[in-house]
Amino acid sequence: CALPICQCTWYVSNRRAQIGRPIPSNLGNAYSWYARAQYDGLPTGDSPQVGAVVYTMGANHVMIVEQVNDDGSFWVSEMNYYGDGHVSITNPARAGGFKTVDFRYIKSASGYKFIY
Repeated sequence: CALPICQCTWYVSNRRAQIGRPIPSNLGNAYSWYARAQYDGLPTGDSPQVGAVVYTMGANHVMIVEQVNDDGSFWVSEMNYYGDGHVSITNPARAGGFKTVDFRYIKSASGYKFIY
């Protein structure tokens, strides 16, 4: 992949379009997405919702909420994450890394903001 293809922002933008919820193309790098979304009048908040963009506070990374659990934990899909990613929500095999989509379980919304 050539940049910006295969970046987390590219993946999130394409995933949102895929689920019928496109986002503006002028949000810039991941670190600016939340502030730019607020400036552009997009709905934002502190709680995960399926299909929402997840902005990682203090980092240059965005993801998509794929599932929200009753306890407030949630699953995301993302690209270019190097941590404890999974092949899918139901498959615990490890995945992740550059140019790779993975799924990750997040226990709490603390440290994240959401663009709806």
